[in-house]
Amino acid sequence: MEYNFQQHVTKEDYVSFFMNHLKMNILKPANVVLFVIGFGYLAAAPFINGTGDYLFTYIGFGLFVFMLVSVFYARFSAGKRYDKNEGMFDMSYQVTDEAFTFMVGGQPVEKKWIDFYSATETTDYLYLFVSRDNGTVLVKRDVPQDAIDFIRRQLVAHVNPKRVKLLKNQD
Repeated sequence: MEYNFQQHVTKEDYVSFFMNHLKMNILKPANVVLFVIGFGYLAAAPFINGTGDYLFTYIGFGLFVFMLVSVFYARFSAGKRYDKNEGMFDMSYQVTDEAFTFMVGGQPVEKKWIDFYSATETTDYLYLFVSRDNGTVLVKRDVPQDAIDFIRRQLVAHVNPKRVKLLKNQD
Protein backbone atom coordinates (compact mmCIF):
# COMPACT_ATOMS: atom_id res chain seq x y z
CA MET A 1 0.00 0.00 0.00
CA GLU A 2 1.28 3.51 -0.80
CA TYR A 3 -0.09 6.96 -0.04
CA ASN A 4 1.27 10.29 -1.26
CA PHE A 5 -0.01 13.58 0.13
CA GLN A 6 1.02 17.14 0.89
CA GLN A 7 0.16 19.48 3.71
CA HIS A 8 0.74 23.03 4.85
CA VAL A 9 1.45 23.43 8.55
CA THR A 10 0.08 26.75 9.78
CA LYS A 11 1.46 28.75 12.68
CA GLU A 12 -1.33 27.44 14.91
CA ASP A 13 -0.49 23.85 13.90
CA TYR A 14 3.20 24.33 14.68
CA VAL A 15 2.55 25.96 18.06
CA SER A 16 0.21 23.07 18.91
CA PHE A 17 2.95 20.58 17.99
CA PHE A 18 5.49 22.47 20.09
CA MET A 19 3.19 22.68 23.12
CA ASN A 20 2.37 18.97 22.83
CA HIS A 21 6.10 18.24 22.84
CA LEU A 22 6.54 20.44 25.92
CA LYS A 23 3.69 18.65 27.67
CA MET A 24 5.11 15.23 26.83
CA ASN A 25 8.59 16.01 28.16
CA ILE A 26 8.19 18.51 30.97
CA LEU A 27 4.63 18.30 32.20
CA LYS A 28 4.62 14.53 32.65
CA PRO A 29 2.41 13.31 35.51
CA ALA A 30 5.43 12.41 37.66
CA ASN A 31 6.90 15.89 37.22
CA VAL A 32 3.56 17.54 38.00
CA VAL A 33 3.32 15.53 41.23
CA LEU A 34 6.83 16.65 42.20
CA PHE A 35 5.95 20.28 41.39
CA VAL A 36 2.78 20.14 43.49
CA ILE A 37 4.58 18.55 46.44
CA GLY A 38 7.46 21.04 46.19
CA PHE A 39 5.23 24.10 45.86
CA GLY A 40 2.92 22.75 48.56
CA TYR A 41 5.81 22.39 50.96
CA LEU A 42 7.09 25.86 50.17
CA ALA A 43 3.61 27.32 50.69
CA ALA A 44 3.12 25.46 53.98
CA ALA A 45 6.68 25.98 55.30
CA PRO A 46 5.81 28.78 57.74
CA PHE A 47 3.13 26.61 59.31
CA ILE A 48 5.24 23.43 59.34
CA ASN A 49 8.30 24.92 61.00
CA GLY A 50 6.28 27.33 63.17
CA THR A 51 8.49 30.35 62.58
CA GLY A 52 5.91 32.50 60.81
CA ASP A 53 8.62 33.39 58.26
CA TYR A 54 7.00 33.53 54.82
CA LEU A 55 10.25 33.60 52.84
CA PHE A 56 9.78 30.06 51.49
CA THR A 57 6.16 30.83 50.62
CA TYR A 58 7.29 33.80 48.54
CA ILE A 59 9.97 31.67 46.88
CA GLY A 60 7.38 28.98 46.04
CA PHE A 61 4.98 31.54 44.63
CA GLY A 62 7.82 33.10 42.61
CA LEU A 63 8.80 29.70 41.18
CA PHE A 64 5.19 28.97 40.25
CA VAL A 65 4.85 32.32 38.45
CA PHE A 66 8.19 31.71 36.73
CA MET A 67 6.96 28.34 35.42
CA LEU A 68 3.75 29.88 34.08
CA VAL A 69 5.65 32.69 32.37
CA SER A 70 8.06 30.12 30.89
CA VAL A 71 5.18 28.18 29.30
CA PHE A 72 3.75 31.35 27.76
CA TYR A 73 7.20 32.39 26.56
CA ALA A 74 7.73 28.96 24.98
CA ARG A 75 4.44 29.38 23.10
CA PHE A 76 5.47 32.87 21.93
CA SER A 77 8.93 31.58 20.94
CA ALA A 78 7.41 28.78 18.85
CA GLY A 79 5.32 31.34 16.97
CA LYS A 80 8.39 33.46 16.25
CA ARG A 81 10.33 30.40 15.07
CA TYR A 82 7.50 29.60 12.66
CA ASP A 83 7.51 33.17 11.32
CA LYS A 84 11.25 32.97 10.59
CA ASN A 85 10.95 29.64 8.71
CA GLU A 86 7.46 29.78 7.23
CA GLY A 87 8.58 28.35 3.87
CA MET A 88 9.77 25.13 5.56
CA PHE A 89 6.24 24.09 6.52
CA ASP A 90 4.94 22.93 3.14
CA MET A 91 5.57 19.21 3.40
CA SER A 92 5.28 16.24 1.05
CA TYR A 93 4.84 12.72 2.37
CA GLN A 94 4.97 9.19 1.05
CA VAL A 95 3.68 6.42 3.27
CA THR A 96 4.31 2.76 2.43
CA ASP A 97 4.24 -0.57 4.25
CA GLU A 98 7.97 -0.25 4.91
CA ALA A 99 8.51 3.43 5.75
CA PHE A 100 7.27 6.94 6.31
CA THR A 101 9.05 9.42 4.01
CA PHE A 102 8.87 13.20 4.13
CA MET A 103 10.68 16.01 2.35
CA VAL A 104 12.85 18.38 4.42
CA GLY A 105 14.60 21.17 2.56
CA GLY A 106 14.04 19.36 -0.73
CA GLN A 107 15.66 16.17 0.57
CA PRO A 108 13.65 13.02 1.31
CA VAL A 109 13.97 11.63 4.83
CA GLU A 110 12.86 8.02 5.18
CA LYS A 111 12.03 6.50 8.54
CA LYS A 112 11.17 2.85 8.96
CA TRP A 113 8.08 2.25 11.07
CA ILE A 114 10.11 0.39 13.66
CA ASP A 115 12.28 3.51 14.13
CA PHE A 116 9.44 5.64 15.49
CA TYR A 117 9.71 6.52 19.17
CA SER A 118 6.10 7.55 19.89
CA ALA A 119 2.85 8.85 18.47
CA THR A 120 -0.01 10.86 19.92
CA GLU A 121 -3.31 11.66 18.27
CA THR A 122 -5.79 14.46 18.90
CA THR A 123 -8.94 15.30 17.00
CA ASP A 124 -6.98 17.64 14.69
CA TYR A 125 -3.42 16.25 14.66
CA LEU A 126 -1.29 13.14 14.62
CA TYR A 127 2.08 13.81 16.29
CA LEU A 128 4.82 11.41 15.19
CA PHE A 129 8.17 11.31 16.97
CA VAL A 130 11.25 9.52 15.65
CA SER A 131 13.06 10.30 18.89
CA ARG A 132 12.25 12.03 22.12
CA ASP A 133 13.18 15.38 20.59
CA ASN A 134 12.47 15.05 16.85
CA GLY A 135 9.16 14.61 15.17
CA THR A 136 6.55 15.88 12.80
CA VAL A 137 2.90 16.78 12.91
CA LEU A 138 0.30 15.51 10.48
CA VAL A 139 -2.57 17.95 10.15
CA LYS A 140 -5.56 15.67 9.68
CA ARG A 141 -7.51 18.16 7.59
CA ASP A 142 -4.81 17.87 4.88
CA VAL A 143 -4.39 14.09 4.94
CA PRO A 144 -6.79 11.60 3.32
CA GLN A 145 -8.68 9.55 5.92
CA ASP A 146 -7.54 6.22 4.43
CA ALA A 147 -3.91 7.37 4.79
CA ILE A 148 -4.51 8.30 8.45
CA ASP A 149 -6.05 4.87 9.09
CA PHE A 150 -3.08 3.20 7.39
CA ILE A 151 -0.59 5.21 9.48
CA ARG A 152 -2.46 4.28 12.67
CA ARG A 153 -2.27 0.59 11.79
CA GLN A 154 1.47 0.83 11.07
CA LEU A 155 2.12 2.64 14.35
CA VAL A 156 0.15 0.10 16.37
CA ALA A 157 1.99 -2.75 14.64
CA HIS A 158 5.53 -1.36 14.98
CA VAL A 159 5.84 1.09 17.90
CA ASN A 160 5.97 0.27 21.60
CA PRO A 161 2.29 0.21 22.69
CA LYS A 162 3.09 2.31 25.78
CA ARG A 163 4.18 5.15 23.51
CA VAL A 164 1.25 5.10 21.09
CA LYS A 165 -1.74 7.17 22.21
CA LEU A 166 -4.41 7.10 19.55
CA LEU A 167 -8.03 8.17 19.87
CA LYS A 168 -10.31 5.41 21.15
CA ASN A 169 -12.77 5.30 18.23
CA GLN A 170 -10.06 4.65 15.68
CA ASP A 171 -8.22 1.55 14.42
